[in-house]
Amino acid sequence: MELSSSIFKKNLIRKIFSGLIIMGFVISALSSCRIKEESAGPTDCVRSLLEAKRDNDIEKYKRLFYYEPEISLAQTEKGFGVISLTINNIETSKEKTEWFINTYTSSELAESRGWTNEFISGVIGVIVTYTINYDNNLVPSAEGNLTQTYFVVSDQSDCWKILEAEFPH
Repeated sequence: MELSSSIFKKNLIRKIFSGLIIMGFVISALSSCRIKEESAGPTDCVRSLLEAKRDNDIEKYKRLFYYEPEISLAQTEKGFGVISLTINNIETSKEKTEWFINTYTSSELAESRGWTNEFISGVIGVIVTYTINYDNNLVPSAEGNLTQTYFVVSDQSDCWKILEAEFPH
């Protein structure tokens, strides 16, 4: 009787331990999928960034940049001040991509930022047009129908990240 009880306990412990390991893998995979979904492609990355701005999700917003963006104390405390934001069109731009690559390849600025020519060749230009309305008590920024170009690059985990952005106009 003691022998079968001991075997039962060992099997139970193995099953619980195996279940915990499997659960750990599942949680890790699901977390990875959420991040990859946000930045599955160049346009998805930009869309996710604007949605994070609209939703005042500062952590998601920061996560979508290749470099840590500067977030002001006011933004941390009060958010981005977006009342509404609608994406009208978003697409990759061959013209903007070529401009970026031609401008930065072998440049002093690229060298000072540690960008190799191979890294620069992986940058994609994304043009987005959107309509935005800000709470002008919080954010005195341009609003209305805007067009903005983002330059995105795939990081080491194959997620697309915002590298640079032009001012909206």
